[in-house]
Amino acid sequence: MDTESGRRLEFLGYLLDLDRFVLTGPDGQPVPITGRPFDVLAHLVRNAGRLVTKEELFAVAWPGVVVEENNLSQAVSALRRALNDSRDSPRFILT
Repeated sequence: MDTESGRRLEFLGYLLDLDRFVLTGPDGQPVPITGRPFDVLAHLVRNAGRLVTKEELFAVAWPGVVVEENNLSQAVSALRRALNDSRDSPRFILT
């Protein structure tokens, strides 16, 4: 994470506005991401540089709900698509 200002997180040119639930790309354009993937991204950005467990992500994105691991995989896939990240050569999300 580069900076955290109030409820806005900045990382590698992206801006994550936690109050408006908006991710803005380096070009200033909104990046389409909502719901659970947004929650997962916010937790990952807040905890950049440290290992985040699946259990943590489940607790953040699906509090009090039992879900399958596939739900988390789908959220991470949605993030990778939105950020143009690659599983084979990741810039943002390492699994």
